[in-house]
Amino acid sequence: GFIDPNGKLVITPQFGKSSSFSEGLAQVQVGVKFGYIDVGGNMMITPHFDEANGFSEGLAAVCIGQKWGYVDNTGAFMIPPEFDFAGEFNEGLAPIALALDRERGTANWGYVSKAGLLAIKPQFSQARSFSDGLAAVEVGNTRDHPAGWGFIDKIGRLVIPASFSWVESFSEGLASAMTVNGRGYIDKTGNWVIQPMYSNAGEFSGGLAAVQIGNGGKYAYIDKQGN
Repeated sequence: GFIDPNGKLVITPQFGKSSSFSEGLAQVQVGVKFGYIDVGGNMMITPHFDEANGFSEGLAAVCIGQKWGYVDNTGAFMIPPEFDFAGEFNEGLAPIALALDRERGTANWGYVSKAGLLAIKPQFSQARSFSDGLAAVEVGNTRDHPAGWGFIDKIGRLVIPASFSWVESFSEGLASAMTVNGRGYIDKTGNWVIQPMYSNAGEFSGGLAAVQIGNGGKYAYIDKQGN
């Protein structure tokens, strides 16, 4: 069910699973299928999906059988279910996967436009949504080419080399990145702004980011200069 900011129960507990609201709708599970309710608890999209994600930029990724596509807020498919996985839209593009090998757990990731066109061909071993004009992708992950994370632009160019063992998405112009030395922050040229020295490093919000010093150590907040 759902409560309001004051803790008052506004939608009675009745669903097997539920999510937070996004764009006025929340995905809920009824029996074994997923649908969407509005903030009044009214069922707006009848449960008939095998899996469902939240709305972003007017579309939600849903699964029927083993294929993912995108529906609008009426439940109509705007992009047919033809992908092995599908992420959320951000900045007009969404990460999708094809050529899934379920036994090995591998797939080729690319990006689809809201018109349903492949904007960036599937070629990455993992891919995340765009943020600040760039998207984090994993390149390699084979016996001959060890995996590395970098960033692409909206035409698929690798503008920050895949030389990091892990990255988070850009936020406020900086991205958390990890090497053998720890986690720090890079700018959009891939240069270190805050050297890798933390065991954990979160995204910037309001000019501050939470970082952890040492394994099991205390958390603190730093600004964009590392103070």
